Amino acid sequence: MSDFGEVERLEAILAHQKDNVARMRAVIELGITKNVKAVEPLIRALGDKVASVRWSAAISLGMIGDPRALEPLILTLSDEDGVVRGCAALSLGELKDKQAVFPLILLLKDKSNNVRLRAAVALGMIGDERAVKPLIHSLKDEDRAVRLKAVEAISKLGTPAIRALLQVLQGGESQIKSEAADALRRIESVESVEPLMEALDDDDWRTRWGVAGALQKVESEQAIEPLIQALRGSSQKVRLSAAVALGRIGDAQAVEPLIEALRDEDWSVRWRATVALGLIGDSRAIEPLRKTLEDPDSIVRREAATSLGMIGGDQAAESLVGTLKDEDSRFRLFVTEALGKIGPTAIDPLIKALHDERIGVRWQAAVILGNIGALQAVEPLQQALKNEAEKSVRQAMKTALEKIRKRQ
Repeated sequence: MSDFGEVERLEAILAHQKDNVARMRAVIELGITKNVKAVEPLIRALGDKVASVRWSAAISLGMIGDPRALEPLILTLSDEDGVVRGCAALSLGELKDKQAVFPLILLLKDKSNNVRLRAAVALGMIGDERAVKPLIHSLKDEDRAVRLKAVEAISKLGTPAIRALLQVLQGGESQIKSEAADALRRIESVESVEPLMEALDDDDWRTRWGVAGALQKVESEQAIEPLIQALRGSSQKVRLSAAVALGRIGDAQAVEPLIEALRDEDWSVRWRATVALGLIGDSRAIEPLRKTLEDPDSIVRREAATSLGMIGGDQAAESLVGTLKDEDSRFRLFVTEALGKIGPTAIDPLIKALHDERIGVRWQAAVILGNIGALQAVEPLQQALKNEAEKSVRQAMKTALEKIRKRQ
């Protein structure tokens, strides 16, 4: 049967069939044909007395995408049934006609959560900047799903939304700052670098975190140099945020400036610089991170151990070996985990860790040796097992030995 004949058949079912389920299926199938001959009967179906037929017609008109459906769908936004209104909104999004923007903005205040959600989605699909402020207002919506869809829609609007989002982040409306920051993180635009850099010094940590995340998404060449300059600035908040962003971008150009930041007077800047160097993974950072293992701040020291484990290699393993006798038992646990990330190069230090005074370090060393599966760890594990009193550590050692034997 030709498409035209199929449309006639389905139109007849819609007009004469008493079974509403059959009529609804006919409407859906009319949309699936994507035949423009189906547009007029589907427009008529928007006025059907049965809601399921009306929302099916709205969906089908969106599937076909014929501009003749624009005005009927806009009128359907006033339908008494919320599902119908929501489906009409989505189909207007599919049409992408800017004449639908204002009616959809009004729908953001609908009493139905589902309708407001679909209106936000549709506005994101159309991409008109007139929707920026209304969508930002929807970040205050009582329904979390609506707020999330508003974030997605705003991010699709791109550069026109950036300054409006920054105003939200800087405006003290704490209840929507996290959503605004999330939208900023999703926008990738070179034009956003300058206004984002201005916001790095904001008093609210959510603003700085959102800005750092947004800068990560910008083309790295555009953001790296301003961030490096910010890393050397006078404001602690700016230096901290710059270190976060440089770590997320992961470009090797930032290695030397981040190494300099390991000597920053503020512990939190040193901490984030240490994290960033681990994320970048450049071997130039090994020696500076080795020195950072002696930082006066315990958090910085632990992160230095973790970052050395992420970079890996013989030099990193050697840097960690000497710290296994550190007085801080929790720090030794971080060192053991870092050695485990390095792998076979770290076997000897891990064997030494089997005799550490801290239960957690001994347990972790046994687990990691088992995961590495090195044959040279069998005898040391057996000897340590004989002297081990802690049940959990003994079990870890037995499990490690079993793993190693299975690999042989």
